[in-house]
Amino acid sequence: MQKYLLHNIRELPKACRRGEEAEFDQIFHQYFSAVSFYSMQITGDRFASEDIAGEAFVRVWERREKVNEVKAYLYRVARNLSLDWVKAENKRKATEQKAGPMMEIHEILAWEALVKAEVLREVHAAIEKLPAQRKRVIKLLYHEGKSVKEVATALNISPRVIREHRKEGLVFLRKIMRSIPLLFL
Repeated sequence: MQKYLLHNIRELPKACRRGEEAEFDQIFHQYFSAVSFYSMQITGDRFASEDIAGEAFVRVWERREKVNEVKAYLYRVARNLSLDWVKAENKRKATEQKAGPMMEIHEILAWEALVKAEVLREVHAAIEKLPAQRKRVIKLLYHEGKSVKEVATALNISPRVIREHRKEGLVFLRKIMRSIPLLFL
């Protein structure tokens, strides 16, 4: 059987209907962090958000023959599960404290979290397009929060070269990010 390489999430429903778990696994790895982050912005609980993200993927797989827009369905399921979790958590807290935050605030936060999660996913995807050395520099500076001097020492490169990699990397990332359509506005 010829290996089908999935290049676009829009191809996922067809791949899933064919029962190609490898393609679904590819989407899982590409979107799990973003969906988990999205859920965490709603729930405020990292462990619950990871469970919710996992459950969202299970539901996509279970309903794969009926789902046409996988990404939208995935985020909708994660949002609903997250809001359900918040409601249950609020009920639990209300029983203990006789108070809980208003759901309208959580719905606004859910929308903001969706936008943040998608932007974060796009930024990470853009970083992966950088040349290897530049990608390492950007990740060390911005993901790990290291200083230019620390990165220069770690990579055995002069600070001037690190600053040049940072400058060129950010120029590239800005160019990529400008080309991304603002789907949520």
